[in-house]
Amino acid sequence: SLNIKTEFDIRSNLNSPSATEGTNFNYIFLDTGFGYDKTLIDSNKEQVTNNYKKIFEILSDRSNYPIYTHCQGGADRTGTYAFLLNGLLGVSYEDLTRDFELTSFSGQKRWRSEGNGTTFSENENMMYEGNNPIAWRELYQAMMNYGAENGCATLQQSIEHWLINYIGVPQSHIDSFKYIMLE
Repeated sequence: SLNIKTEFDIRSNLNSPSATEGTNFNYIFLDTGFGYDKTLIDSNKEQVTNNYKKIFEILSDRSNYPIYTHCQGGADRTGTYAFLLNGLLGVSYEDLTRDFELTSFSGQKRWRSEGNGTTFSENENMMYEGNNPIAWRELYQAMMNYGAENGCATLQQSIEHWLINYIGVPQSHIDSFKYIMLE
């Protein structure tokens, strides 16, 4: 009933793809093994490059909308995707953080340190799954450091520069995506 035209499945462990048989949408599995951390910039370049080129190729074409994106839990891989897309559109770090914190209610056994909703200390915004910390802040800091090294002053500029110059997403795809989302 939502008339979904495209599904991005970004689970890292794919046992069986989504049930797409008999549907009228485009199913795209993107094998991602990264979450909220600096590995998006520091490693896995080929995997990250291929995934985000494909993502923006699809996002730049209005005929692919509405698009549904998910991973297994909706926090790590989907959260990284949401961080990059929303940051590219100019959403502030504070608002991105509040949005991310909503994943605390996903029903999974995760906890976070206390935040007051407006500012966050160095020890906050760390999500734990078992003994494995998933560092939300690390992606932001890595992106801002990358941007600063390349003359970018804002998160939005840093993400756009990273997508174009590190990943190889064409400027036309970014411009089209922004136009579709912000018109």
